[in-house]
Formats: sequence, C-alpha cells, structure tokens
Amino acid sequence: MNTVVCIGDSITYGRVGASYFEMLKSEFGGKLEFINSGVNGNLSYDVLKRIEKVTSMKPDIAILLVGTNDVWATYSEKTMKAYIRKNRLPERPSKESYARNLAGILQRLKTASIANIGVMSLPLITEDSEHILFKRSVEYSELIKKITSQM
Repeated sequence: MNTVVCIGDSITYGRVGASYFEMLKSEFGGKLEFINSGVNGNLSYDVLKRIEKVTSMKPDIAILLVGTNDVWATYSEKTMKAYIRKNRLPERPSKESYARNLAGILQRLKTASIANIGVMSLPLITEDSEHILFKRSVEYSELIKKITSQM
C-alpha cells in the first residue's frame, strides 16, 4: 500500500476547522496509508528543520501545506517577536526567508526520491481583500507557484 505523508502546520494537523488530512484519509484510507506530519505553530523554517524525519518515513507521496504562520509572523512587530521567541527562529520571518525554506524543503523531498510531491497554496487569511494578511497570503501563494514551477 502506498504511503502519503501530509506535511505542514496546524492546518495539516487539524487543530482548527475541517482537516484536509482527515478528508483525504476518509476518502482514500482503504487504498492509501496516511501519516499526519503537521505540527501546530510551525513556520517553513520549522518544517525544513524536521524534513529528514519525514523523508525517513520513505513515503510514496508527500503533500505540503506550509506558510500560513510565515504570513502571520509578518503581521506586526509584536507578532514577529513572539514567533521568533517561540520558534527560536534564526532570522526575522520574511517572504525571502519563506522562499529559501520552501525551496529547501522541496529540494530535500526530491533528493529523498519521493516520486510524487504535491504543494498546496495557502488558504486566504480573512475575507477582507484589502487586509494586509489577505494580500500577503495571495503573494505567498504566488511565490509557491513560482518556486514549484522552477523545481
């Protein structure tokens, strides 16, 4: 049976709202084995740090959804400092650090010979299209498209 590992933050873990992991497991659970590798509060930096643990599982398929906390971490100086402290980040979260981390995650997944890698765009943060978090979630999703198209 093929193994699918879902990698990400609380959205993957299923802490808030409907879990895409549980939906996939419910739909395909008899045909595929699913492993939830979502960790609440993870930024792309955190996922990059633990990606070897994921690749050591030797999944056939990897599904990645990461970046929502990266967007949140750029919301305000106070929020950023909280993420830096809590996650022991080596630098201030930014679009540039997210791009580097995402590329690193994808490269390590590819190097581990995972045949099928799916990368999800970010959910929109807030429904207000004028809100900075909405705009940044769109920007980061565009960045995901750009990076994945180059891999």
